[in-house]
Amino acid sequence: MFKKFNFKDDVASQSQVKSSVQRAIRTKLLEQYPNLESVIEEILPKKAHVVLVKCHEHINLLMLNNEILFFQRFDGPYYPTLRLVHKYPTLFPRVQVDRGAIKFILSGANIMAPGLTSAGAKMEEDLPVDSIAAVYAEGKEHALSIGLLKMSTENIRQINKGIAVDNVHHLGDALWTCAQLTIGFAYMMQVTVQQSAAWGAADVYTKCCQYSFQSDQLHQPLLPSGPNA
Repeated sequence: MFKKFNFKDDVASQSQVKSSVQRAIRTKLLEQYPNLESVIEEILPKKAHVVLVKCHEHINLLMLNNEILFFQRFDGPYYPTLRLVHKYPTLFPRVQVDRGAIKFILSGANIMAPGLTSAGAKMEEDLPVDSIAAVYAEGKEHALSIGLLKMSTENIRQINKGIAVDNVHHLGDALWTCAQLTIGFAYMMQVTVQQSAAWGAADVYTKCCQYSFQSDQLHQPLLPSGPNA
């Protein structure tokens, strides 16, 4: 969704969300992600000044305090940003790919069924088709993608071929870069597909996660860099 997205050209308008609309958004988010109930007031306070950014291609971004929290296309489901998932990693559905899939996901490729059924991969939750899930990778602590399941986890195991998950948002894409720029990390503007390839999958994963956690001053251990990370 954000591979060719350009915020300078593709943002059409932005406006503060009315309180009635904000209540409806909170309700929809809790319907989609019931685990958010304990932290919804922290993520999206009732009296907060939430901003709706409307973009071309019918993409909407929900922002609070200059941070993009969720996005949607048309009137579809809300996707969390990776930055939000990194802050609340246990509250969203998840799947795990094997280590070999990392470089392809970071280049924007969709996730094939064998990448979720091979050794090192995990699908511990029974998720229906069209579920939104955070995508993790073997040996990595933090999510590297947000995806939309094209088939249920049961069918992924049984069929074991074809596209299993659409790669909607991943580390290093335009949405990730924008999320960092809003808090002053202009360096992340340089994270492109070409540089991702030059760094290698492990290094771009490490650098993106480092900037995500430094921006929030969470002081959590950073991942080691290098091709064997």
